Amino acid sequence: MRSQYRYIIFFVLLLVSTQLFAQTKTDLQKEKTRLENQISITSQLLKKNSDNKNLTLEQLQLINSQVQAQQALIDNINASIKATNEEIEGKRQKIAKLKDDLQQLKDEYARMIYFAYLTRSPEMRLMYVFSSSSMTQAFQRMKYFQEYAAIRKRQAVLIVEMQAEIESSIAELEIARQEKVDLLKELEQTKAKLDSQIQEKKDIADGLKKKETELKEQMRKQQKQANNLQAQIQEIIKKEIEASKKNNVVDNNNNNNNNNSGSKTEYVMSPDEKRISNTFEGNKGRLPWPVSQGIIISSFGEHPHPVLAGIKVKNNGIDISVPAGEEARSVFEGKVSGIISLPNGNKALIIRHGEYLTVYSNIKDVKVQKDQTVTAKQELGLVGQNDNKQYVLHFEVWNEKQLQNPAYWISK
Repeated sequence: MRSQYRYIIFFVLLLVSTQLFAQTKTDLQKEKTRLENQISITSQLLKKNSDNKNLTLEQLQLINSQVQAQQALIDNINASIKATNEEIEGKRQKIAKLKDDLQQLKDEYARMIYFAYLTRSPEMRLMYVFSSSSMTQAFQRMKYFQEYAAIRKRQAVLIVEMQAEIESSIAELEIARQEKVDLLKELEQTKAKLDSQIQEKKDIADGLKKKETELKEQMRKQQKQANNLQAQIQEIIKKEIEASKKNNVVDNNNNNNNNNSGSKTEYVMSPDEKRISNTFEGNKGRLPWPVSQGIIISSFGEHPHPVLAGIKVKNNGIDISVPAGEEARSVFEGKVSGIISLPNGNKALIIRHGEYLTVYSNIKDVKVQKDQTVTAKQELGLVGQNDNKQYVLHFEVWNEKQLQNPAYWISK
């Protein structure tokens, strides 16, 4: 009986560890699928850009994104190999333990058969009972004889089940070993791709370094446009704050409610705007992308220029490279606060979500109007080309007058 309990406890512990392995592998597979999708989109964008003989900064940013994704994929595969190794070792230990327990069950079953042989006649059973040292022992022996057949039957069933479990574990072990072989093969192929892309990145960077004067002029122009856009956005925010204070009558009771809620916003919101604002904030990290597909090629904040040594660039949002014909879309419900004309003829749209705002820059064929209410994922217009003839959407998130990192707000 003790061996049966040991087997049950071992099986429960084994089931828990198996579920943990399965969970780890599932998470790794999800991340792997995401990276492969990102690599696929980037490859398509790079292929389309390869037709352009003029090297651009966007090409370098794309190949850099591709290199980072390939490195992340390698890390993912290495983690999967580690998890598979742990799974293989766990299954080996499981099989060894099962075989040990099976042998114990067989030994116990053999002793039971031998005892059944010794007490096969009624007279021998009576002698075994009468030889008891006490009435309690005699009663226990009689009870044992009554349950003996059932115990033997359970022991036989347990042996059969354990043999089947061993065979199943051996089959699972072979599957895990084959998975490891496949992963190692995929790892070598991914490393080869990475080496090729690193060389391609170097070639593009070397080519762009020869255009240093042009790149510096381009950077100055882009920074000036970014500053102008920021100034216009701030002016629109300022006017909206002033208008909100005039148009919304706020009594002392509402002021108290605002204070109790911890709101520090200058923009006076209507009840519906408060709802939108709170819901927008509650969806931080889960907002949809402002495009259905694309690759972030420039991140938020200040960082070194990808080519020009010792020079830093500042980005008020993120830049997303997209295929031609891609539509920009609102990340949340809100109201169009403003439409700004850009020097290249495209537009920048500002959408208010309570005390938050989102900006979509480099849009052509705009599909919305100022003061229009929009819904989440509503199409706003086509993403246009920038000065390098690349389709890039510039996306920003504001909390009143404060810039936010959009990467923290959209889903991964």
